[in-house]
Amino acid sequence: MKQYAQDKLIAVFGLALVAGGLWLCTYYESDSARFPRICFISIGVLLAMLGAESVMTEKRLRAVGKSGEEALPMNWGPFMIVTLALVLYGAALVVLGFYSASILLLLAVGFLWKVVKKPTIFIFTVCFQIFLYVCFTILFKVPLPQGLLL
Repeated sequence: MKQYAQDKLIAVFGLALVAGGLWLCTYYESDSARFPRICFISIGVLLAMLGAESVMTEKRLRAVGKSGEEALPMNWGPFMIVTLALVLYGAALVVLGFYSASILLLLAVGFLWKVVKKPTIFIFTVCFQIFLYVCFTILFKVPLPQGLLL
């Protein structure tokens, strides 16, 4: 697969996920949805730029009669696991709320990343949740999605 074809594939797949994320934001209150919408729109703009660049690269290479570089082999397994984890996190935000879903995401990523020791995963998760609580709830007073647990 050519590099520009791989970039187009990633851009299209990513834009579909962005659209799904924006749809999930409709479940939030308008104030709570502002930050995730900004994030999804920013990611969407970057993916659209990647897609546009790959289309322009393909046209430029065809105009000069070159075929383009072969893409480096991509290990799709970890990519799909991370993508699935983010989709599940987005769904968990609606059901469980921000803090509970974030705890589960951090623990899952820590355990999937087999290099990190288990006590380190738990310590990081607790410290990061305290940091998020202090920043979002106490300092900035950001209304976050609340679900069944928090």
